[in-house]
Amino acid sequence: MMYEIKLSKEAIKYYKKQTDKIKRLINKALEDIKRSPYQGTNIKKMQGNQTDTYRYRVGDIRILYTTNQRRVLVYVLAIGNRGDIYK
Repeated sequence: MMYEIKLSKEAIKYYKKQTDKIKRLINKALEDIKRSPYQGTNIKKMQGNQTDTYRYRVGDIRILYTTNQRRVLVYVLAIGNRGDIYK
């Protein structure tokens, strides 16, 4: 089952600023998330108050997202550099 991907305004803004090479990496990551948002070597469930939030690692870039299983939806909260995304 493939999930639908929705990006937040913040994620879209970050994506548009990137080079074509980085965009391709992000696109591949989003395809992986579409297929399997809960399992993979680059996916980890966030700890703390954000128990329903996951992160996908693409080199130094992180994609933070949450899911809605009823609507088969992945909502990308943010995309950013490792040092900035958790602030």
